[in-house]
Amino acid sequence: MHCYWVNFAFVMLYPEHIEQKLGFDQIRIMLAEQCMANPGRELVDAMVFMTELQGVNEALQQTGEMMEILQFHDAFPDPGYDDVRPALKRTAISGTFLEPSEMGKIRRLLTTMASVQDFFKTKGSDKFPALKALTGDVKKMPEVVRRADSILDEKGEIRDTASPELSRIRKTMHQKQAQIAKVMQGILRKAQEEGWIDEGEGITFRDGRMVLPVRATHKRSLRGIVLDASSTGKTVFIEPAEIVDRNNELRELEYEEKREIIRILSEFTDFIRPHAPELILINERLGYFDFIRSKAQLAIRLKAGIPVVRDEPIIEWKDAVHPLLYLINLRENRETVPLTIRLGDKYRILVVSGPNAGGKSVCLKTTGLLQYMLQCGMPVPASPNSVFGIFRDIFIDIGDEQSIENDLSTYSSHLLHMKYFIRHAGTRSLVLIDELGAGTEPSLGGAIAEAILEKLRQTGCICIATTHYTSLKHYAASAEGLINGAMQFDSGRMVPLYKLEIGKPGSSYAFEIARRIGLPEEILSMARQRVGSSQVDYDKHLREVLRDKRYWEQKREKIRQTEKKIEETLEKYTKELEETNRMRRELLANARKEAAALVEGLNKRIENAIREIREAQAEKEKTKMIRQELQSYVSESLRRLEGENAVTNETPRNRSPKDSTGREEDGRSEPAFEKGDMVRLTDQDITGEVLDVNGPSVLVAFGNMVTTVPFNRLEKTEGGRRKSLDQPATGKTSSTWNERFLSFVPQTDVRGMRGEEALQEVARLLDEALVVGVSEVRILHGKGNGILRSLIRDYLQKQHFVRSFRDEHVERGGSGITVVTIAS
Repeated sequence: MHCYWVNFAFVMLYPEHIEQKLGFDQIRIMLAEQCMANPGRELVDAMVFMTELQGVNEALQQTGEMMEILQFHDAFPDPGYDDVRPALKRTAISGTFLEPSEMGKIRRLLTTMASVQDFFKTKGSDKFPALKALTGDVKKMPEVVRRADSILDEKGEIRDTASPELSRIRKTMHQKQAQIAKVMQGILRKAQEEGWIDEGEGITFRDGRMVLPVRATHKRSLRGIVLDASSTGKTVFIEPAEIVDRNNELRELEYEEKREIIRILSEFTDFIRPHAPELILINERLGYFDFIRSKAQLAIRLKAGIPVVRDEPIIEWKDAVHPLLYLINLRENRETVPLTIRLGDKYRILVVSGPNAGGKSVCLKTTGLLQYMLQCGMPVPASPNSVFGIFRDIFIDIGDEQSIENDLSTYSSHLLHMKYFIRHAGTRSLVLIDELGAGTEPSLGGAIAEAILEKLRQTGCICIATTHYTSLKHYAASAEGLINGAMQFDSGRMVPLYKLEIGKPGSSYAFEIARRIGLPEEILSMARQRVGSSQVDYDKHLREVLRDKRYWEQKREKIRQTEKKIEETLEKYTKELEETNRMRRELLANARKEAAALVEGLNKRIENAIREIREAQAEKEKTKMIRQELQSYVSESLRRLEGENAVTNETPRNRSPKDSTGREEDGRSEPAFEKGDMVRLTDQDITGEVLDVNGPSVLVAFGNMVTTVPFNRLEKTEGGRRKSLDQPATGKTSSTWNERFLSFVPQTDVRGMRGEEALQEVARLLDEALVVGVSEVRILHGKGNGILRSLIRDYLQKQHFVRSFRDEHVERGGSGITVVTIAS
């Protein structure tokens, strides 16, 4: 038993090795392996089961923020660092100094913490508040970093420029080494020429001094000091006499260098000694970041999340999985079946039954381990919608507790655990019991187990117990606050499904499993007779109920999936329709803008053409050239407009009732156009004459304008005859520029108009006739007193482009109509 006090609450975790029983010791190992330094690993070891909601939520929030950083943000500063506490502890002793490696660790400690602080600063004040709070009381120490940088280079070695004296010493050493090397090269060449040294050998070092490897047989040939010999004795290492004094001088310089370095390190140590408390705090905070980072990394690996946590003993989990089992199955490419369970309101005790090796023990261990992980401040592999409660105690009895040393059988050990549970369990306790009542005679064991469950029910604890006893299944079905649960089993394939189903008891499938492994049918028949038909029938009916229930659940799940697909498809097509309508509106808007621009341009061209024709004083060639330019502009405008209509008509709402081949939906074939046919544009009341048929297009003359029009935009007019110029205009006047141009009628009726108004209408008719190229127009003014007729004819006489005018034939109106001939 592991007990301790937390905020005046006595926490009990039973048994003492509960973490080994649940597998949490493996979780600690994985966390420690991901930590980068001892402070983080120490925090993993010190992690405890918390019973205060605030502490649990704080730890979960910190880990959740770190998970978000690791998954969705720029790289978090590497918390890798070395523990500087031993070095700082040693600096407390006067006269000690830091080694260069220890100075490098302190420098890295400070730069890492500064990077962490800068990271949170760039993210803003409201981002990652729980983690940012860990850096709020930490002081930046740039002066310490600056001094360390002035002493150490990037490799952590003492710089030549660490002090002026060190710079002088090292410069002298380099000069002395160069002198010695030059002398040694000369001696080496001579020794090689004399054959004193083996081929390929060169200058080497012994005890920090330059020496030559000379054959032992020639050791007296080279004057100097023998400093060493090879293991075979065939080679001796001689320091030539010429460089002994120089080597001695170099050695003195090395001693000076060492003394200067110690002075520099001692000075730096004296500088940081007062800052030791701040450095220890930074060391602890980086250790805490290391610890949180390891929890976040493991959570991401387990696909764990942060559920809803309430300060009450409750279990409402959805799709929870055992983390260790999940990792094993992941390596072996197998699926882990999730656990969905609910206890705490109406039902507080769950009795789980089912076949052996069907997952009952895994259900218990999953419940215990996830609850333990959560109350240690770790995310859990369960749906984020899951609700986890806070328990004060966890009591478990899982596995064989037989003890030879204490002379305890499995059943005796089991009863001792039950005794402890009954004595200490309360409303905030979680009790997990594997194979309740097992290990003794079934009828007696079942009765004792039933009594134990009743007593636990009275304590108000949350309990999950597994069993094979039918009596316990009956008790759970009838007692208030208890509910049955079954581990599902595929009776067809005779394999466990490892899925918990709450509300019905499970069958042990004893006879089916025995038959599958090949136990003789004779034995099975004898067993049925001995157990009695009622027991066999009960188990059989129970299996049938579970089978039917599973069947209908599968049906319901298929229906749910189908409905989901239908909803997704409907949503998809709704979005596509909205996008199509948006594009249609956009195309129409663009087409209207373009058409407006074309109308404006055409109006300007028409006005300019009229003005130029009038100014040309009826010059035939000039008038013809202007008319041709205008017709070219009109043709180009029509082609542009037709292209826009083709794009716009492809939207579903504007598509004509014809298929892609131009045939109408009712199956009628394309109309046959011939030269001389009178045709009408389908989208406008404009008629023209077919001049030629070329494939899917027709060359049509609309007045003096000739253009190519596709079949699907034309239809034959009634009678197929050209509309007479003296027929009155029919249909409404279009506001589009092409109707104004192409539906020109060579006559006007000014009867009833005042003089000025009538002249304006006559001028309009003559202007349009000039543009279209019509050589004759009719003005219907009536006879009356002849005043309007005279006024109009006076006006016509003044127009230089009017060749002549006359009365209409008596049969067609006589003097009530003036026929005007315009110069071509």
